[in-house]
Amino acid sequence: MQNIKKYSPSLLCVVLALVIKDLLAGLNQPVFLLLMIVMLIPFAVLFRKALERNLDNKTAVFLLFLTFFYVLLMPINDTGFRYFLPLVYVGYAFRNIDYKQVCKVFVIAQLFIILVRMCLIHLGVISEEIISLEYKTESGILYHDLGYGNPNSAGMVFFFLVVSLHIVLYDTHKWFSFILIILVSLFALNYTASRTSFLTSILLLSTYVISPLVVKTILHNKYFLFLIPFLIISPLLFSNWILSNYEEINDLLSGRIYIVYLLMELFKTPMSLLTGIVIEDEGIPVDNVFCYMLINYGIVAILVFIFQYIKLIRKRYDISIVIQIPLLLIIVSGFGEASWAAFGGVGSSLFWILLCNQTYYSAVKE
Repeated sequence: MQNIKKYSPSLLCVVLALVIKDLLAGLNQPVFLLLMIVMLIPFAVLFRKALERNLDNKTAVFLLFLTFFYVLLMPINDTGFRYFLPLVYVGYAFRNIDYKQVCKVFVIAQLFIILVRMCLIHLGVISEEIISLEYKTESGILYHDLGYGNPNSAGMVFFFLVVSLHIVLYDTHKWFSFILIILVSLFALNYTASRTSFLTSILLLSTYVISPLVVKTILHNKYFLFLIPFLIISPLLFSNWILSNYEEINDLLSGRIYIVYLLMELFKTPMSLLTGIVIEDEGIPVDNVFCYMLINYGIVAILVFIFQYIKLIRKRYDISIVIQIPLLLIIVSGFGEASWAAFGGVGSSLFWILLCNQTYYSAVKE
């Protein structure tokens, strides 16, 4: 059995840096130094483990290959080195810390960020966009972005809070967790109108009332599990066909299929799929997570995720549904939002730590 730790000073430093970075970004202050800290601390942890021979050979070779690959790509596109490697480093550096303890730290971090941002918005220190999303509702209600520049981004902050609360509370305070998640989800929907955040939260809540046997039957079906990433990547593969035959799907998804179609047209050569591309128009939203990864990090990043995901499928019988369901729902959220692949976010760091975590394999509770 792996050496399971409850807390790590290095992880606490990373989370603190992410919290400060989030708040400084809301104040339009430079965050470069904090992002460097978030990258260098897990790198130092991994380097120390390698020196102490606590890093297995396969992991060491994998991380070395990935690092050199993105270093070589830097003259062409440096986003993989700056924004994807840190996510992988964070995931592997803290994979032996108990997953519930990880989530407790992130619950506090997310709550603190939300409360402080709301206070600063109320004081007029952080400017918040207030938007009327008529295509989502005819009520004329205004929605807020919590200072992130997009209501959907704010919605995903609430969703990552919901996920953390579920993992921390489910085993000991199941129905308190249920009520708390309902309240947070309804508030988030009313505040941000993020449908992705709300629908994934509702899916999470549905598992509280469905028979655990039914849930396990679904989660142990490898074909169902393989279907999830395929559905997320389908807009990249079939955007032209969907637009030609099912325009109503594009309308339902607020034009996301059309945006993916435009972005995929930018990949002119097979090499561009490997390196990613630089988009000059930064105003183009990239909501599909695989499209986001392909553009910014290249196809290797998607393959790294698939590698970790296949490991989850192979060990699906050894994972408690308490952690398996929220992990899958975060992945599903990637159909409409790219939050879990965007470096520098508290939620994305939480996801990669959980994705690479080793401790829940020995924590199954039937």
